[in-house]
Amino acid sequence: MTMKKSIFIAMNLLILVFSLSAKDIDMTGVEVESYDNVNFPPFLLDMRRSEIVTFGSYPFTMMTVSAGYSLFKYFSNGMDSKYTPNPFMKASSANLTDAETKGIILGAAGLSIGIGIIDFFLNQIAIASEKQEKEARLGENGLDPDITIIPVYKTKSETDTTQKE
Repeated sequence: MTMKKSIFIAMNLLILVFSLSAKDIDMTGVEVESYDNVNFPPFLLDMRRSEIVTFGSYPFTMMTVSAGYSLFKYFSNGMDSKYTPNPFMKASSANLTDAETKGIILGAAGLSIGIGIIDFFLNQIAIASEKQEKEARLGENGLDPDITIIPVYKTKSETDTTQKE
């Protein structure tokens, strides 16, 4: 038996032993609080959105930068068939040096970060314009001027009867 097989079997046995000895946690007395704007301020939610956009755009920017660089390399070498761009080519057969590979990775990362920053600022502009529109539509106090609030007061006798019940 080879070393890899024995390590694989040992790891699986460890996982099996630990999973059999796992205990259930009693969650009957636990009260779960939902997250709200107090726990997560809107600014952090906007930052999280930008982070998701940044990491989500990376595969697409990586593909775009790689294709762009292969086209640049093809045209800069006089359209030599040796440098014909093939998007489905393995990275090892693309004739890229380590410096070129690092440049493509860093270029894609920079482009993704730029997309995330642009999304953050566009989102902030949209939030600000929505807030201004809401303030213009509503009054200074944040209430619709077409709605009149009339407070209802209970008499002392009504208050006493509700307390007795």
